[in-house]
Amino acid sequence: MSNNNDQLIARLSRLAKNREDRVLIADMISALDDKYALSKKIAKEPGTEAIIEQLIKGITDAFSDLSMLKGKRILDLACGSNTSKMPSFVFVNTPLGERRVQIPSTEGYTAQFEPWFCRILLELGAEPVGIDIGDLDGEAFEHYRVDLGLEGALDFLPSHSFDAVQDRRLFGSLGHPNLWLSSRTAQIASKLQR
Repeated sequence: MSNNNDQLIARLSRLAKNREDRVLIADMISALDDKYALSKKIAKEPGTEAIIEQLIKGITDAFSDLSMLKGKRILDLACGSNTSKMPSFVFVNTPLGERRVQIPSTEGYTAQFEPWFCRILLELGAEPVGIDIGDLDGEAFEHYRVDLGLEGALDFLPSHSFDAVQDRRLFGSLGHPNLWLSSRTAQIASKLQR
């Protein structure tokens, strides 16, 4: 593991509420590095690190103990993919405040929009379900290629089948602030609650 990962683990461990959570975070970062070359991707695209921090902060805020994730079925709408393209910049809300991350080259694939949330959840023992329009082939978590802009796009999901839903990447994109927030969130939420 790289020194950069050790530094990332040290920062993320401050978010942990107990010793067991610190161990889970360290193991998760190590697994992400082994399986997805996280440290190399962070070195190439530093904004990836801020995204990982943001996701872990959200998880530690939502769950008082990371062991509570074990077996939880969590839906991630617009989870990211292995074919996501690069925007010119992204806003990332980290535990240390919001940062604007400028993207030096906007051509081609980016690691920043890979399905990190689902991968993190999987490593923490949850049962993530990723929904995205991009390519998710080869991912170890349950996933579906779906155009969320289509009416009824989520009708195939069983009623009351998730313990939690994450939609930050779909509705929280500061490139399109609150674009669908009022009416579309209500439509999707009502379908998930049926």
